[in-house]
Amino acid sequence: MKYLLFASLLFFSNITFSQDCYKSTIQSPTPFLGNHGEIVKLANGSIWEIQYQYEYMYQYYPTVIACPSQGVLHVDNKKLTARAIKNINSSNSTTVIESYIENSFNGLNMGNIYKLSNGQIWEQTEAWIWIWIWIRPKVMIYKDGSITKMKVENIDHAVGVEQIK
Repeated sequence: MKYLLFASLLFFSNITFSQDCYKSTIQSPTPFLGNHGEIVKLANGSIWEIQYQYEYMYQYYPTVIACPSQGVLHVDNKKLTARAIKNINSSNSTTVIESYIENSFNGLNMGNIYKLSNGQIWEQTEAWIWIWIWIRPKVMIYKDGSITKMKVENIDHAVGVEQIK
């Protein structure tokens, strides 16, 4: 009888798992590392942030099983803790702005002003310095609780920003 109950519990937990989770492909970043703070965009348009792990997976466009209510992404045999920044199946999903920094970019520094190709202007409000010379880097701006953050391509750390225009 115990074995029947255990088998039934396993069966029903798999049903819950399959209804909540979906399969997709990681589109960016390339390569995908699976490290804390990494912002991940899936093929279905959802956006996730990896949390508390450093896997150094170094994979290009891996297949992923995303489970929003559990806060995990399954990549290969790894279960990565992640939070959905933008979940396509949720009505309370965060708005994400994707654009480019106009002209040259010399890195991150508190007080820097960033003009985006969509016409918006943002100021960095977080004390974080990173020197990186780049022409028109891609950026993603999103809410993280009460703070608006900007993630610049090829820089692992997203910084706090405030919109000026």
